[in-house]
Amino acid sequence: MGGFGSGEKLKKKTTVEECLKLDVGRFSKTVCLVPGINSSGKLTWTNSRGEQILSLHYSLEPKAEDWAMFNLDTLMTTNNNGVVIESIPLQGTIPNFGGMRWWFLCPLVKSGATCNRRVNKLFLLPRGEYFGCRACLNLTYESAQTHDARVNKLMRNPLALIEEIESEDPMRKLRAIRAYGKLRGWMR
Repeated sequence: MGGFGSGEKLKKKTTVEECLKLDVGRFSKTVCLVPGINSSGKLTWTNSRGEQILSLHYSLEPKAEDWAMFNLDTLMTTNNNGVVIESIPLQGTIPNFGGMRWWFLCPLVKSGATCNRRVNKLFLLPRGEYFGCRACLNLTYESAQTHDARVNKLMRNPLALIEEIESEDPMRKLRAIRAYGKLRGWMR
């Protein structure tokens, strides 16, 4: 069961839109990263109705001018029901126009080694315990899963669009209607 045409949908990859995001840009605007000065606080995520989804306590320990350790601790309500403490390194770079730009270094371990990929955002999977980069968590974007290259090709070729609309094949007609709707601005 579950073979081709059985009606069972294939499992799609988890998207970044489904995950909670930890954005170093937003974080560094609200927290002053100064060498030698520790800080702490609380990060809160809410849903579209304003209800709290997750709240984490953090502490920030600057180690050098361009290096800091970002520690998150939370009471997890998943399998282990315990406190999870995750340390995420922060690294600073100096842009050409001056100032300091901060990056997270992905803390996840893959194949026995820490990823350490320098990223702007880290993600927490639904029911996940640890933040990680998009590559380590094997995430994709929703737009990549909903994009249909055939529709875009029809949008660029009016003659092919007319041919598809006049087709007897219902799937070809449907694709042509989607392309026409996108051209007219009726669809995304």
